[in-house]
Amino acid sequence: MWLAHITKPLEEGYDISSICTTDSDGWETEDVITEGNKFGSLWAMKREVYEKLGGLDEGFGKGYFEDLDYHRRAEQAELRIGKNHAGLAHHEGKHTFKEIDPIDLHFYEARDKFIAKWGVDKL
Repeated sequence: MWLAHITKPLEEGYDISSICTTDSDGWETEDVITEGNKFGSLWAMKREVYEKLGGLDEGFGKGYFEDLDYHRRAEQAELRIGKNHAGLAHHEGKHTFKEIDPIDLHFYEARDKFIAKWGVDKL
């Protein structure tokens, strides 16, 4: 069911789409698509978006801030980002990293790279 929800914004003209995830949005859903939302653990895009922006910036390592960086790049390219609030996927944030990086070293390194790249003080 989530696949139909994540592709709906693409069918309606958005360039990148996402759905709600349990880690940041809770368990509530509603039949609305909003524009400009951040996307995180589950998102999709049109092929031409990937061809225009390229892949994820591998300089961030694995698992942190690649999505925020991609979102910034998409905004700079004036792409439309839609979030379908009717879809919901369970995401247990940091599940893998709790085991391999319990003190969040990778998170802080990636955060510092993001701040250096984009010149932001707070996230």
